[in-house]
Amino acid sequence: MPQIPTNRSPGAWLLGLLALLVALIVAGGWLHFNSQQAEAKRLAEEMLTHIEALKADQIAQWMRERRADAAAALDLPLARRYLQAPHDPATRQEMQQWLNRSQRTYSYSAVALFDAAGRLLLHSTAAQAPWQGTAFLVAASEHAQAAVSARDVVFYDLHDLPDQFIHMSFAAPVGLSPQPDRPAAGALLFVIDPRSYLYPLIQTWPTPSPSAETMLIRREGDEVVFLNDLRHRADTALKLRLPISAPPRLPSEMAAQGREGLVEGATDYRGVPVLAAIRAIAGTPWSMVAKVDQDEVYAPQRQQAWTTGLLTALLVLLASLGLGLVWRQQQLASSRRAEAMLGESEKRFRQLFEHVPMALGFVTLDGRMLALNGKFEQVLGYTLSDIPDIEAWWRLAYPDPVYRATVQASWSPAIERAVATGGEIEPTAFRVTCKGGAVRDVLISGIVLADGVLAAFLDISEQKRMERRLGLAMHAARILIWEIDFTTGKLGYDGSAMTGLGLDQATAPDTLEGWMARIHPDDRGRFTALVEQTLQPCNTRDFDCEYRFDDNTGGYHWLQTVVQRDADGWPLLGAGYSVNIDERKQAEAAAAQYTRELERGRRALLSVLQDQRRVEASLRQLALAVEQSPESIVITNLAAEIEYVNTAFLATTGYTRDQVVGQNPRILQSGQTPRATYDEMWDSLTAGQPWKGEFINRKASGEEYVEFAHVAPLRQADDRISHYVAVKADITEKKRLFRILRRNHYM
Repeated sequence: MPQIPTNRSPGAWLLGLLALLVALIVAGGWLHFNSQQAEAKRLAEEMLTHIEALKADQIAQWMRERRADAAAALDLPLARRYLQAPHDPATRQEMQQWLNRSQRTYSYSAVALFDAAGRLLLHSTAAQAPWQGTAFLVAASEHAQAAVSARDVVFYDLHDLPDQFIHMSFAAPVGLSPQPDRPAAGALLFVIDPRSYLYPLIQTWPTPSPSAETMLIRREGDEVVFLNDLRHRADTALKLRLPISAPPRLPSEMAAQGREGLVEGATDYRGVPVLAAIRAIAGTPWSMVAKVDQDEVYAPQRQQAWTTGLLTALLVLLASLGLGLVWRQQQLASSRRAEAMLGESEKRFRQLFEHVPMALGFVTLDGRMLALNGKFEQVLGYTLSDIPDIEAWWRLAYPDPVYRATVQASWSPAIERAVATGGEIEPTAFRVTCKGGAVRDVLISGIVLADGVLAAFLDISEQKRMERRLGLAMHAARILIWEIDFTTGKLGYDGSAMTGLGLDQATAPDTLEGWMARIHPDDRGRFTALVEQTLQPCNTRDFDCEYRFDDNTGGYHWLQTVVQRDADGWPLLGAGYSVNIDERKQAEAAAAQYTRELERGRRALLSVLQDQRRVEASLRQLALAVEQSPESIVITNLAAEIEYVNTAFLATTGYTRDQVVGQNPRILQSGQTPRATYDEMWDSLTAGQPWKGEFINRKASGEEYVEFAHVAPLRQADDRISHYVAVKADITEKKRLFRILRRNHYM
């Protein structure tokens, strides 16, 4: 066939091919530059979002803790007593010690007590704040008076005064009157220096960066106020104020207007383009701005762009000398690079295979064991000389022929499925015999490659032991762990206590409505009200309810159900546990019964002249019941001096009767029980009412233990209180089990 003539010379074809090649190179470089720039932006945005979220959450938590400190001091009984008797030396000394301890323990700049007129009465002796004759004292007095009038905790935001350091404070009223329209008798003021925690937290950045910083701002009218010193401008805390423009240009202005999220293309207070992330800090008037200069984010890509441009120019120059020579040289260079990359890749894989913190083994498709890493030998003890092939592995790792056949029957189909789908071998747990004879629980998985199987071995022996122990503990404590989806009301269970509560997989209610239907009618209304309260937006209180539950046999069990949830926003998911508290309720009933028996004994003594024999018999029965009771029983006079303890008390505490009779029960105190618990108990007893609660006490040996106590006054025939009786149960072990279960459930 004759050739078709053409007007194009070989040089034209080469030039055209060269132009096409140059165009492709330039387009590829541009696309690569854009993709790298987009990736750099994405990574920077992820970093900014993470940092601002972390710092905002830390600041919000810190503010909640400081507010909780003030709330805990609300109407402090000690402060109330001091305000009533300010000249009592003992009360004054105790109040001074409380102020000093509060400042030292929680790192406040100062803690002070004011009266209702705003006069400073006492302050912590190590206080940094100047109290006398300054504007600081005037501001502190006004803050205290605001809390007195509000009858609640009042927050005073970051502010500065002439010649004073920047500070903030919380005030809690004390000496509250039962009449809601009357102001409190005084207030406790907690002064915070932001330099001790808040500013260092804001001004640190977790990674090296020449431009990144975080800023704390708030809005005052039409201005945004910077609350901390900035990285690129000194002495700005509460001094730098910028007007809010419309539309806002700076990330700080956007934050002041309530905007949250990522900001691109805006300029900061220096006029420099930045990437920024904005987030409001929950429970405060503040917002957090985390930012970094765009030049820093894109600098590596721009440098790479220059390098790519120079390489492109060099490539065009070489191509112009001869496309054939360039193509040849490129082919040779590409081949060398591929070989070097392959060698480096193999080296990296070998290093990764050898040093990865997981036992690995590689076996060919014909059953030869090619490699085992160091972790494999460390966990299982075998080397390549021990198991040169898969048959040796089967024989040594599974010496029992029956179990070996079971493992092979499970493993072979898993490999076939992985080969068919091109996916991974599903993880399966097996009992593997190690070289030394020890047997471990091992989770084995893998992936099928072109020339063999890469298998991974994860030792889960400790996890299995913990699961068995947890199961035993849950069974012993009769605890049921469950989850609830608040959006659907669906319930899910876990734990062997279902049978003990009258539940099983077939009849257990799978919704909250079904669960509530089995609650005793007398308790259902209270349970329902607590559920509705828990579902309220921004509710911070946990769910804790004791109630009777139908056991499907015509009877009821006493249960305690606890739910812990996120305090921010509307709950979607909840998790908790239900525990059988029949024994505790029985102990409470027994305590009440003991009190009634003691009262009947007292009345029997009053009728001794009418029926001496009957009284003596009743007293003997009462004495035996008290002495042989499995619960600790203590009787004191009105001066809190012990007059009687039973045998259970001596066995629990380790004291002898001679050591405790005539002593105050405070000899058992460990110092771990909150002071508020004792105040609450004495308020009830002095009002003639019984009280129940928990104490953390110390035995004669020094060992601490937890008691659940029921304390009640004993009255004479003329209704006069003559003694106090306490019935107490040791609940240390139950508390320990609850902590273990809660920790394991939320891991």
